[in-house]
Amino acid sequence: MRTRTAPVPGTAAHTTLSRHPAAARRARIWARTTLGGWSVTGPTADDAELIVSELVTNAIVHSLGRIRAHLAIGPEGLRIEVHDAGPAPLRPTVDTAASGRGLAITRSLSTGCGWDSAPGRSTAWATLPAAA
Repeated sequence: MRTRTAPVPGTAAHTTLSRHPAAARRARIWARTTLGGWSVTGPTADDAELIVSELVTNAIVHSLGRIRAHLAIGPEGLRIEVHDAGPAPLRPTVDTAASGRGLAITRSLSTGCGWDSAPGRSTAWATLPAAA
């Protein structure tokens, strides 16, 4: 895992992860550490950590190659992005199975979410309000 973390709010951080089951755990730790460095704690950090984990897990399952997680914080809030070399994520499901609910969880926790795709690349994103 390669990491670059910005030391103050109003900037951004990213990490590159291998497409491996341990990547989601590594992404959670990275997000928690990065947000703590920006003094983002409590429910906002909890929600961001879960969203990062869900989006990275989706990339592990549906993408090819490396995964890049990105956090950016500013006056308008926190933006979470996960970039991968795969198709756009599937639509959220209402299934009660043990998997397949990550995008629904992301939608319920965030103020906005979606995805963008370009040939050979997909970006899933979510936003959270600025921490109080």
